[in-house]
Amino acid sequence: MSDKNTTKNKTIYDIADYIFANPDKNRNHILSYFAVKCRKDRRTIERYYKNAQEYNKERLQTDEKLKDEQRHAEIKDAVKMAILTRCEALEILSGIANEKSNKGNDRINAIQQMAKMEGWESATKINLETEKIIDITYDL
Repeated sequence: MSDKNTTKNKTIYDIADYIFANPDKNRNHILSYFAVKCRKDRRTIERYYKNAQEYNKERLQTDEKLKDEQRHAEIKDAVKMAILTRCEALEILSGIANEKSNKGNDRINAIQQMAKMEGWESATKINLETEKIIDITYDL
């Protein structure tokens, strides 16, 4: 019994491969071709043909999923490579600041950016002025 299923499955896969490789061939041509090749009646080949079409549909869906996963991984890698780490950014800014051939503004801007990133700036003074005087009294 398993030999029969193996032969059936092989025929279905053969039909599926033939459909996939020859999209220009019509259904009648394929049914006639495999009826002669496999020495089976046309009705049997029609059932196999339906199974082969389902197999090809699943194969295409699987291929699309794999392509989507591959595209997703490639995009993820590209994004990862495009984003600078903090150390890489500081290294670039340090190179700009240390380069004597750069204009003064470029060097100053690089140093200011490094100061912001590293927290070297002193706290900015905030003056709060209010128009109302608040009187708070405590009873002891």
